Order: sequence, then C-alpha cells, then structure tokens
Amino acid sequence: MKPKQNFGEWETSPCKEGRVKTPSSSFWLSTRGDARKDGQPVIIFEAGAGTTGTCWSAVERHLPQSIRTYHYDRAGLGRSEPSAAPRSATNMAAELVELLRTVDVRPPYIVVAHSYGGIISREFLALLPTDSIWGMVFVDANSEYTHPLLRTPVEAFDDVFGKLDYMEISGLGNNCKLTMEETEQLSQDEKLSTINEDPLVLSSAKTLEFKNQYKTKPLGSRPVTAIKANDDTEMENVMKFADTHKIGTAQHREELHGFMERYNNHSVALQSDQLLLSSSTGRFVLANKSGHNVQLTEPQLIADEIIKIVDQVSC
Repeated sequence: MKPKQNFGEWETSPCKEGRVKTPSSSFWLSTRGDARKDGQPVIIFEAGAGTTGTCWSAVERHLPQSIRTYHYDRAGLGRSEPSAAPRSATNMAAELVELLRTVDVRPPYIVVAHSYGGIISREFLALLPTDSIWGMVFVDANSEYTHPLLRTPVEAFDDVFGKLDYMEISGLGNNCKLTMEETEQLSQDEKLSTINEDPLVLSSAKTLEFKNQYKTKPLGSRPVTAIKANDDTEMENVMKFADTHKIGTAQHREELHGFMERYNNHSVALQSDQLLLSSSTGRFVLANKSGHNVQLTEPQLIADEIIKIVDQVSC
C-alpha cells in the first residue's frame, strides 16, 4: 500500500502568502484552497511576460475551495527579488522547480499558463519527471513558433502602447473582473518590477523548438486545453486611437497593423497546435468576449476548463 504523504505548511495553510528564499532568489508565493489530499493535483499558474501572479486572482476566486492553487512572481517581478541567472524560459522554469521543492509542494500538478508563460510552462514540463504534470491549460499562450511566425514588433509595441493607457483605450479596464484591491496590487507589482523579460523571448522559443515536444508528446495521454482569445476588438480600439492621435511613429503603427494581420491569419493554428503535446483529444476553446488577457475578462471560462481537467484526472 502506498504510504500516506506528509504535507508541509504550504500544503495545508489556507490562503497563505509570503516570501520564500531559494538559492536563486527570494520569491513571492501565494496559495488558496483547502488543504491538499493524498493524490490530489494542485494548480500552478504561470503568468505572461512582465506580469505577476496577481493576474490570476479572479480565476482563483472562481474555483471551488476544494481545489488547491499556487501563483507566484517570477524573479525580478513584483514582490520577488532579482535572480543572477539570465531571463531565459529555461532558467525561469528551473527556478519554479526550485521554488516548489523548497516549500515541498510536490507533484502532481496541473499547469495553467498565459502568453509567454506558455513557453516557460513547457520548459517546466521538460524539466520534471514523467507523470508530474497531469494536465495543462494554455490561455492565449505563446508557443515556440509564435514570435518567429508573427514577427512580433517589440519596438513598435513599446513605442505605441507605452505612450497610452492600454487598459482605458482598449476597453480592457471596463471588462476587467479583478477587484479594486487586486487591480491596485497588479499596478503596484508593475512599479516594483526591476527586469525586462522580452530580450530572451526569441532565443527561448528556439530552445523550446529543439525539444520537439509536439512529436514526443511529453504529456502522454493526459488532458490539455488551448484557449484562444479574440484580440480584434482590443487591438482595433488601440490602433484606431493611435492612428487618430498619431501615437508613436508612422512606421511603428504600420508594423503593428501588419502584426494584427499576421495574428488573424495564424492565431488559430498556433493555439490549436498546443493540443499536440498530448496523445489524447484536447479541448480548443474560444474566448469570444476577451482580448489577450482572458484571465482578467473571462476568469470563469478558465476556471471551468481547470475544473474539467481536475474532474477528469481525479477519476
């Protein structure tokens, strides 16, 4: 008979949060939900580039108390201290492994990842023993082909989007389901952040591509869901405002229009291809009411997909 697992403080304390010191850095970690039971998977959230774990707060509130969740701030973001290691996806995934081992939060995990967190979460998958991850939910997530195929104009985004209030202009602020306190914390997290994760995005994508995960299927037959956002409305609102008010250079605005066209042509394939990580039939879900930040505008949709996977693997 399998021996009963002894859970530590981070597995049994409801709504616990605080700093955790590891050899790499000091990380801000937060957990919600009832004490874990033997054999029960826990949810690990991975945020997009430059974003902290606070962005998952609304999703966590839509999950039943019986599901144990963890979110954290990556090194150099929000309330976590910087790390000496370069900000590649591989290094950040290794730091997550180290963090979970430090607090003795053991597999099985269900991983939920947004945007660039998709690449980090798949490096996390590559680092763990087989069967450690029992399911994955990708929320408008990047793959190894996203940035090379879409040729993301980072400078153009910085030039145009950095000069306006995206939340207000895009309409995201009106649709955001975070509480006032959570919104303020997310804003404070951004002010506290000390690093830029963008420079190693392309090289991290290439590193992931070499792992050939779509063919090796590291999830085995375990479940996977890909949620695709509807970016048209938010991006169109921003670009109409930018064109009208001449925000950024004309060249950068033109580059962003080209990016939007490429996104519309390739986004369905980029998201649905992530289902190839598993040999089982995955779920492809459209978030028609959301732009890229589905976790802020349709948290219930993400929570529903998490619950489906928890129920499936619990059987």
